[in-house]
Amino acid sequence: MTRAFQSRAFLYAFCLFVILRLSLSLLGFWGVETFPIAPTQRGPADTRDVPRIYNVEGYNILGIWQRWDALWYQKIAMEGYEHDPNSTAFFPLYPLLVRGVAWVLQGRYVLGALLVSNIAYLVAMFLLYRLASLDLSEDRVRRALLYVSIYPTAFFLLCGYTESLFLALTLGAFLAARRGRWWPCAALASLAALTRGPGVLLVLPLAYEFWQQRGIRITRENIPALGLLAIPAAFLLFQAYLRYVLGLPTTAQINTEHWGIEWALPWESLWASVKLHVAGKATFIDNFDLFSLVLFAVTTVVAWRRLRRSYAVYMAALLILYLTRLPAAFPLMSMSRFVLPLFPCFLVLARWGENRYLNWALVIPSAILLSFFAFQFTHWQFVG
Repeated sequence: MTRAFQSRAFLYAFCLFVILRLSLSLLGFWGVETFPIAPTQRGPADTRDVPRIYNVEGYNILGIWQRWDALWYQKIAMEGYEHDPNSTAFFPLYPLLVRGVAWVLQGRYVLGALLVSNIAYLVAMFLLYRLASLDLSEDRVRRALLYVSIYPTAFFLLCGYTESLFLALTLGAFLAARRGRWWPCAALASLAALTRGPGVLLVLPLAYEFWQQRGIRITRENIPALGLLAIPAAFLLFQAYLRYVLGLPTTAQINTEHWGIEWALPWESLWASVKLHVAGKATFIDNFDLFSLVLFAVTTVVAWRRLRRSYAVYMAALLILYLTRLPAAFPLMSMSRFVLPLFPCFLVLARWGENRYLNWALVIPSAILLSFFAFQFTHWQFVG
């Protein structure tokens, strides 16, 4: 790719980042000024011991993003896993990076977490631009980046969560795979598996992509395929570290014992969600979680027909995994956040968005819901 193309890719990604970052910051500042919420509100009991930002200036800019799982990642970054066994539900790469950045910033963990996530978002948008350009026109590529950035839960990409880092590593792995650079591909995918548990399933679409490119012949040129075994190995090594080095429960164990997540067949989770809606007990976010599942399932089918089939394998594998989780209270809890890194959906939407009416039908409601959900999040309402 030419230097001019890379400059355009970075410039567009950077402009999106600046607009989204400023918009969310201004929205958050306006929200807490207009509808005040006490900086001393502690949130869930498990994370009430995590240091908070209490001064007004710092709280209105940074402290309003110290919510829910962001506090868990801050806790792990500060203390490691040993101080709270329930923290083993969360994977280590993101808090490790936060710890490193916070050390440079002399202990400013909240700022460090936001820097890691924001830089990861910028890198992810740059990589998505380059990856999508292998198959789509530049107009479609730019629409895809826009649709990712204004998806109603996209604010998670810029706060202290793992979504932007996971997306950046996944895109890097796919871009390396498309170029036939399998060792870097395996390394990036392994890091993704240390960022979020579902990253272990990257071995499936990447192996499929390898098969599409080179077949399954046993030759010297196909030896790099063995590098993909590092992806499940990274996942298993982390679980072994928790169990045998620290003497703590594994991620699956703690999800069941503490977080109340049962494991079910995919259609059981879907049926539980349908029953919740039929009974009239579903909240607005429950409705959006179901909508997100349907949208991403439909675009998975389209991706199989219109995009690289490895992209569809990626989406299908993670969607099925998400459906095997059955939280006690809300069957599809956090689905609208979990699907954010499933980038092929946005490539499909970018094709559909060539129709200007459909484009605006996507942009306007998404931007409104993004503002609404971000406001809810900063006011301690659970969004995903």
